[in-house]
Amino acid sequence: MSKKEKNIEQLFQNRLSDYSQAPPPEIWVNIQSRMTAPNFIKKILTRFNVLIVISVALLISIFHVFNSNETKLAGLKTTKIPQNQMQAINSIDNKIAAPQQENTVKELRPTDLYQSIRPSFQSQHMQTSNTVVESVVSNLDGSKMWGNIPEILTKNEKSEKVKADFDVDAERGCVPLKVNLQNNSQNLDSCSWNIGDSVVLFENNPSYTFNNPGKYSVKIVGKNHGETYTYVKIIEVFPSPEVDFTVENSENLSVNESIQFSNLSSKNEKTEWDFGDGQSSTHNSPQHRYTKKGIYDVALKTTNVYGCFNTKKMYDVIVKDSKYLIKAPTAFSPNLNGENDGRYSENDKTNDVFHLFINRELRNYKLRIYSKSGILLFESQDKNIGWNGYYQHKPASFGVYVWECVGTYEDGQEFYDYGNITLINTDN
Repeated sequence: MSKKEKNIEQLFQNRLSDYSQAPPPEIWVNIQSRMTAPNFIKKILTRFNVLIVISVALLISIFHVFNSNETKLAGLKTTKIPQNQMQAINSIDNKIAAPQQENTVKELRPTDLYQSIRPSFQSQHMQTSNTVVESVVSNLDGSKMWGNIPEILTKNEKSEKVKADFDVDAERGCVPLKVNLQNNSQNLDSCSWNIGDSVVLFENNPSYTFNNPGKYSVKIVGKNHGETYTYVKIIEVFPSPEVDFTVENSENLSVNESIQFSNLSSKNEKTEWDFGDGQSSTHNSPQHRYTKKGIYDVALKTTNVYGCFNTKKMYDVIVKDSKYLIKAPTAFSPNLNGENDGRYSENDKTNDVFHLFINRELRNYKLRIYSKSGILLFESQDKNIGWNGYYQHKPASFGVYVWECVGTYEDGQEFYDYGNITLINTDN
């Protein structure tokens, strides 16, 4: 200690020896200004040398840890990623690198990173479903670590199931078969339907009616990002039976007369007759008697081996009271050698004049003949005069004509009847 320094310290001791309390603050300023810098540093180093050694050792340890992490991450594959993905990742890195609490370092795991970056990549990944995007991790010193982390971003097919599928309300049935198609496809951009080889439908849930028997391939075709998806069902359509029948003398039937019904249907397994009077039959070609006069509708229903059925009805089967019976022939052939006056004899077998057979006496009578177009060709008010088959003194053409008869029986009972007659002209 120099002589000057000793004098200051002695002065300090002398001046404080008479005080019973601490010196005023300004005395410390005077003392500090008189002390030299080297002496101050010497005192600081002497008191805090242990803390300095500990701090230097801690810095060396942290540097060693940083250097080891960079060495381990140096071997990972680096990959350049698109600009839009890089912006999303940099945004996430800034969030990860920002410390949440002072003097706290959070260990980052790949799964934590995946939860953070997944929303940013979702739209881009759906557009390029065949691209696997590599993940990124920020090191503790702010550097980037690139590498593939399995299952962070998978293909679109793993997260969204894509398929073509549909249901039908009937896979088999009889003509005409109406089928409703229910589209159950998933994640298709567009779809269409192929019905057989020629019909294409674009509705989402269409309906289609098959009018011809056979097996039909019904296929739905869908698109998803350029890929084609299909699904097929087979629809089997069975034929319905053809049904037809005849009734003997259906326009001149009488009460209690035995009537013959003839089944003309083909390939039928089951036959059901409805005679319209509450009676029925399962015989193929039955006979039937009506016990009351009236107009009846007769129906025949047939069923084939596929369980398909069809029905035909014959309307206006007229059954008359036997005492008021009018009968008419179904066809006649005019005399082409010359026109006669239309008189006939009930015993005449030539059948060249059309007339009605009436079993009762009449008060009045009128017979008319019409063409199928409604033109009046012939009229007679005498039951003994019929139509000779001529019109305007020329033979009428071959074809079917309509007859109509109206009158009153001798007991006052009025009657009205009509029917068809076929004119057979051998020259036409």
